[in-house]
This record gives sequence, C-alpha cells and structure tokens, in this order.
Amino acid sequence: IGASTLRVEGMLEVAMPDIHYGKVCYGEECGRDYNPEIAQKMFWDAIEDLLAKSEGLKPEKIIFPVSNDFYHTDILGGTTTAGTPVDSSIVWKQAFVLGWQLLAAGIERLRTVAPTDVVVVNGNHDVMSAFYLGEGLKAHFHRTEGVTVDNSPTQRKYVAYHKCLLGLTHGSEEEFSSLPMLLATERKEDWARSVPAAREFHIGHFHHKKSLHILPAADVAGVLIRVIPSL
Repeated sequence: IGASTLRVEGMLEVAMPDIHYGKVCYGEECGRDYNPEIAQKMFWDAIEDLLAKSEGLKPEKIIFPVSNDFYHTDILGGTTTAGTPVDSSIVWKQAFVLGWQLLAAGIERLRTVAPTDVVVVNGNHDVMSAFYLGEGLKAHFHRTEGVTVDNSPTQRKYVAYHKCLLGLTHGSEEEFSSLPMLLATERKEDWARSVPAAREFHIGHFHHKKSLHILPAADVAGVLIRVIPSL
C-alpha cells in the first residue's frame, strides 16, 4: 500500500486536566503568572499542538475528557467543593461562562478533525460546577453531528474501544491500588472483551511535584495508570 493511501485509524485522547480556570498567581510570589488569559492561551496552544502531533494518525474518533478541575472554585466561587478558600481573579459567574465558552469552542475545533466524545470527569475543586458544565454542553451540542457528551453522575467514567478499556477519574478519591479492581468490577463485560496490554486508568490531580508518587505511569496489578500532567 502506498504511503499516500495508508490510513491508520484509532482513538485520539485529548486530555488537559487541572486547568483551574479562574485561578490567579502572582509571578513574583509564585514563580510564574497565571490568570484566565494565560489559561486560554495554554488551552489553545495545547489543542493545536496535540492535533499537529497526531495528524498523521488520522483518528476515527476523539475522546475529550473535560472538567477534571477545569474550574478553580465551586460553592459560590470562593472555595473548592470541600470548602478550601482559594485565590481567584474573576467572579465565579464570569469564570463559569467564559470557561464554558472556551470548552465549547475547543469541542468545535476537535470535531473538525474527527467525531468527538466529550467525557465529563469532575475534580475535587469543581464537583458541582463540573456537572452544570456537562449539562450545558449536552444542551448546546445535542443536535450537533459528531459530538456526544457523557455527563453521567458517576465519579469514574469508562471508554471501551475495540479491545481497549480506559478508565478516567480525577485521582483524588481513589487509592492507586484500588483502580484495577474498580476497572474490572465496574465494567465487567468491557474488561472481558479487552486485552491486558490495553487496560489503562488516566488521572489528573497530582500536578505538584511534591505530591507525585507515580510518574508518569506505573503498572498496578496489570493496569497501566497514567498521571496526565497539568498544562
């Protein structure tokens, strides 16, 4: 088969956890500046970079996990879901609207490449906001060809693709050692159809170097667990 006619189909995952939209950092205090404008630029740079790197693979579908601490605050915008006070640069209503618009535009970009399945994975900063975000995306794209949105109210989400089985969770609520058993018991039929070399869990959350005790991936009881780093 000539190179010009070769088509390699597969599933592309575009994963960008822990964006913490609305967070503010003062560079002279923290080492680098961070604000919504910087977050938006990083978001678009990452999408275009990932699409460029995967261009030759010609994916037949894209998995796009969203939320996963996409928002920095919950609970009226002053704290995380658990009530921890955090610094924000914009009010929570503005953060929600601008963040929603950013993700919707990102989905529109991805679906120009391949049908896109959006999977909403809540983080520990944005449990409530993540669910509202998911319902908003479902309503916006419910008649859009090539876009599906999984906003089911579960902590963990799963994607089965041929003989591959992928688990998605933020990583703040489960011990690493429990993830393989959760994959096997919560998706029994998909587990049976999958092959050992293609069973993985992808998590976020561990974006501080001092908290990383698994990097960038580790085999835990036959399941590869990958920590997807924050941008």
